[in-house]
Amino acid sequence: MDSGTFRKALRAVLLSIAALVAVALVALAIVVAVLAAGRAADRRDQAARLEAFRAEPPGIAPSLGADLEIPDSLPFTRLRLLATHNSYRAAGTRLGLFLVGLVEPEWPAKLAYAHRPLRDQLDSGIRSFELDLRPKGLGFVLSHVPLVDQRSAAPDFALALEELALWSDRNPGHLPIVVIVEAKDDYAFLDPGLGPWDLAAFGRLDAALREGLGPRLYGPDQFRGDRADLPTARALDGWPTVGELRGRIVFVLHEGERFRKVYTSDRAALEGASLFTCAPSDAPDSAGFAILNDPTELASIKDALREGLVVRTRADADLESSPGRLEAALASFAQIVSTDFPPYAPAPDGYYASLPGGAYADSGGGPVRGD
Repeated sequence: MDSGTFRKALRAVLLSIAALVAVALVALAIVVAVLAAGRAADRRDQAARLEAFRAEPPGIAPSLGADLEIPDSLPFTRLRLLATHNSYRAAGTRLGLFLVGLVEPEWPAKLAYAHRPLRDQLDSGIRSFELDLRPKGLGFVLSHVPLVDQRSAAPDFALALEELALWSDRNPGHLPIVVIVEAKDDYAFLDPGLGPWDLAAFGRLDAALREGLGPRLYGPDQFRGDRADLPTARALDGWPTVGELRGRIVFVLHEGERFRKVYTSDRAALEGASLFTCAPSDAPDSAGFAILNDPTELASIKDALREGLVVRTRADADLESSPGRLEAALASFAQIVSTDFPPYAPAPDGYYASLPGGAYADSGGGPVRGD
């Protein structure tokens, strides 16, 4: 092959490669645009719902009556709440789930669930949520996996807080609402706008909770009172009663030592903090929350309850549900029982999780300390 022929062949190969790269980039841009459009639609829907909620005349939720039947004298640690897992998540798109499956083949089958807006869940009796939170700009967004699994009934955290506050104000005397915040930074490369969970981000989160919830927020300072630290307050005073916590909202940082160390790095006993932590029971920041998701590990849950902790467990996980696991969750007397399938949204096989007697909140029907 002479040099002229070689150059022509090389040019043809390079042009073909360039064309393939261009096609791939165009396809990628289309995929990103489609997924981003879905997220933008979620934001518009969330904003429109909040606008309508603000304009509604006052009215109470159907589930408030069950809240008011719980005795005010009941200690918070004797209260049982039905919770939802990944409470913000809407159904994923086929495109997004296909892309998720390319990296995590088992995930699409485990993500076949979705939740209603927070207000609708509260109206139905849910009193505990789990929110996956990611810093973005000066605010925060809720998404399971950036870009590919980010459809949400509550994509904007500030609006989610307003939704909680509005519902709380319209339902005086409601049971305390417990919100577990899972700080997430996995797959952050899929959204260049996401920031790190550093001390500044946690400071903004504290400020957002104070601004969004005001006096509705019940935090570590209120729990500690004039005691030296949170474990001392738990040992000497214990958690307040249901009556003292009515109308309040409690935020808890999900277990994860890496994030806990950042959050407590400048305040070992959570002085001025907005969130409680899931800390060892003798740590200065431990007011008594534990995430023990497997209800069949009964000994661990009972040990935590004997220490006066508030335990979250899961009645089902990864779309694997069974009456046996639900029964184990209820028999454990964990105070927060989380599910992907509350009574108003059962699984395809008819399974759903509920508390004994059909109530959404009760005392668990027995001793919760395991004694």
